Amino acid sequence: MRFVTPPLDHPKPTVLEVLVVENEPRQFLPAAYIQLLRIEGSELTDPIKDNKEISRALPNLLRTCYSIPTYH
Repeated sequence: MRFVTPPLDHPKPTVLEVLVVENEPRQFLPAAYIQLLRIEGSELTDPIKDNKEISRALPNLLRTCYSIPTYH
């Protein structure tokens, strides 16, 4: 369980703690976000129509993702 419990001589937040508790996890983990893209066509090289980055604590992040409407 070393990934959950940090060493006692150097107490630092673990990755799990940062993702679950921290309101802005990107302060510690720059890649801790979800990026949603809506593109004009069917190819990834088509122009971007809408771009959204979501970065929150994991419970709030999941709630936010479930509340985003889906597009066809």
